Amino acid sequence: MHTFASLVYLTRISAQMTAILDRLRAFTFGRHRSGLKNKVAGAIACGWYRNGGIETTLLSIYQSCFMLEMLPVSLHHSGCFYGAGVVSSRHGEHEGVGDDRHLVLKDKWGLKGVHDLAWRV
Repeated sequence: MHTFASLVYLTRISAQMTAILDRLRAFTFGRHRSGLKNKVAGAIACGWYRNGGIETTLLSIYQSCFMLEMLPVSLHHSGCFYGAGVVSSRHGEHEGVGDDRHLVLKDKWGLKGVHDLAWRV
């Protein structure tokens, strides 16, 4: 069971997460073949506001999971079919950024999705 999480930068996956996923290639095509095959995977993305790249980030993570022959988990009730997404701004509307560094903890809908994703994984 594996969960991958990324911040959303410029509507896409972070460079750090891209580097990690790229290096996992050895588990499918290198000498550690089948190391991740049929393992369950979950994806979490955190962005400034809803519809600001959270879904494209989650999709990028799951595309890598498919290439690694993993089994991605989805959540239909969370609004993000590719995993779970949380926002770090007030009401997901890009308000209050900079005022409070812990606004993500106020995203009850997003945190419920993260909790449910963790349970499914």
